[in-house]
Amino acid sequence: MTIEAFKKSKEIGEFYFKKIRFTNEIYSNCIVQLLINQIAGDKNLNIGFNKTPLLYISKPEWERKRLDQRYALEVKLDWKRNLIVRVVTFTKAKENEHNAFYFWNDKRGLMQRSDFCQDDSLYKIKNPYSNNNIDFVDLGSLEKYENSKLGVINFVVNALQKYFEDFFIEKLKIKKFPIEKQCFPGRGTKSQRDIFDYFNGASINIFLKGDDENNIKLMNFFKEYNDNLLENVNITFSNKPSKELNIQILRDVRKDKKAKEDYIIGSSDEVIQHITPDGFGKLRNGELNYSSNKSEFVTTLYNLAIKEEINSKKLKLISKDLIQITSKYEYFWVNWLKKMKPLFIL
Repeated sequence: MTIEAFKKSKEIGEFYFKKIRFTNEIYSNCIVQLLINQIAGDKNLNIGFNKTPLLYISKPEWERKRLDQRYALEVKLDWKRNLIVRVVTFTKAKENEHNAFYFWNDKRGLMQRSDFCQDDSLYKIKNPYSNNNIDFVDLGSLEKYENSKLGVINFVVNALQKYFEDFFIEKLKIKKFPIEKQCFPGRGTKSQRDIFDYFNGASINIFLKGDDENNIKLMNFFKEYNDNLLENVNITFSNKPSKELNIQILRDVRKDKKAKEDYIIGSSDEVIQHITPDGFGKLRNGELNYSSNKSEFVTTLYNLAIKEEINSKKLKLISKDLIQITSKYEYFWVNWLKKMKPLFIL
């Protein structure tokens, strides 16, 4: 949104508007913010006086009675003349608190400053939690859309055009930004399907070294549920790594100091993912509490796939769209320098 100055002098009722030159003390952003603040949260209401520094639109549904909270969308113009809308949480204030308080003006659909803190139900801008429940956009119905962030933004822009369009050089409009598709793999049916397809036709060797009782128990668990682990994947069991893909079962020496350290580092020919009875098998007081649930095994396979892709220098799990987006940027790895003598460059 770009606002430079008023178009021309104009008289409306008792008010006379005149084109002025902004000085260092008065900014166009401040003037526009005063115009924004007069907008009501209800489309059926005209503009009105609002002494609150910023516009806080709050719909009737944006309340969480259990937490004594009410959400609002804060509308403001930043110094680059962009219209900024963000969620603000108002929490009911205690009787002995004397901060800047607000009340919900249900007639105008706004959170507004309270006169001398005399209203019955007062709020302060505070959120002891981390979530809010205002959808960005909901296209289920017109009413749902109007109660979303995007719907409120559209409402504010339309209201500015309706009441103040004569005072802007340019017509208000929302800039269009390109929408970037991204892929975030996670757990669930879809992610399991992806990993099944990734290892389709492959062979995975599960191996252990030594005779640790808990390692053997976890190996037997995999043997028992071998047919239910993966479709179209050949799973073998041995006491040593094989070429290509491996999962090693070993004890976590951080959990049991008496356990033997059998960690085998992978190579270009042997890709190895490690699991332990302590973590994967949920070892507690000498007892394993594993189940036939695939979710943890799928997570292990994701880690194995990542190692395999790093080893082969090929990205098959990541979508082509995401690769295309991230390939435009440069990435840097930063690490602490070891203590050493000062270096002098001549």
